Parts: sequence; C-alpha cells; structure tokens
Amino acid sequence: LSGARNTGIAHATGDIIAFMDEDAVAAPNWLETLLRAYQEPTVMGVGGQIIPQWQTAKPAWFPAEFNWVVGCTYLGMPETHAPVRNLIGCNMSFRREVFSLVGTFRLDVGRIGTLPVGCEETELCIRVHQRLSEAVLIYDPQAKVHHNVPQARANWRYFFSRCYSEGISKAQISQTIGA
Repeated sequence: LSGARNTGIAHATGDIIAFMDEDAVAAPNWLETLLRAYQEPTVMGVGGQIIPQWQTAKPAWFPAEFNWVVGCTYLGMPETHAPVRNLIGCNMSFRREVFSLVGTFRLDVGRIGTLPVGCEETELCIRVHQRLSEAVLIYDPQAKVHHNVPQARANWRYFFSRCYSEGISKAQISQTIGA
C-alpha cells in the first residue's frame, strides 16, 4: 500500500495530493471540502469522514468505536472541523511539500499483501508533527467518502485478526519513531 501511494505521489502534478481507497466512493463535494482547509498555511494535511457501506448487514455485536477495524471513521472522532494527530488512509490529503520535507510513506510499515497490518499513514502523520512544529492536520467530517466493507470483514475472525495486527503495527511504529 505504501508503495502504491508513493507511486501516486511521484506521478501527481498538483500542490495537494489526495488519497482514497479503491473500494471507496467520494461525495460530489469531497475535493472542494478538503481544499477549503488549505487556505490556512499551517495546514499540511486534511482528511474526512469515512462512512462504512456494509455489503451485508452490519453485525449487531460490532460497536461504532471499532469502525477503524474496517477502515472507517469511528465513534470518538471530532464531530466538527478540528485538528487531529493523524488522518485515516481511505480519506486523506497532504500538501505536496510534506513529502519533500518529511519523506514519503515507509515501505516497511503497513499493509503488504493480505496481512491486515496498517498505520503507514499514522507513521507519516507523526513524522509531520515531529519535523514540522507548526504543522496542523485537520479532520473535516464534511469531506465524506463511502467505504465498501465486504462480507468477509463482518465476522469475529476478521475483527480479532485486524485488532491483533493493529497492535503489531503500533509496536513497529514505536520502534522506529518512539512511543
């Protein structure tokens, strides 16, 4: 995933580079909404709300606090335009200059193949904060994408596997950039 994003960065020509998962659909005003926050020069990245689109009924046991497990906005995220520590990969954008100042997505962090690890965008966002002291990352819930959640992710096995893998991902990050 990091390699795909870095390839996109290398080929993009704009001053703002936006990312969205291949199985997501953006609201008609998605880009316009993301771009509004960039009027402030300290804003280095903007992300938005990711709404799960379950292929089957959402499991009754699945709490909204764990929507991150399926790559979506979870209960506890800001309800209005607000600064955040990190953006979620399915719906995020950055100023192009971020990548020249802090580097691109690390190839040794995050999803490689089908192992459900992650955090490559978290690691990048932490580097932004560490190296650019004035940098602000904004979450704007009005910048919406709808993210497909396949039936294969609507079970305890996937839930457990993804949560366990998130722990592995966080451990990798803490080893490289600190707790």
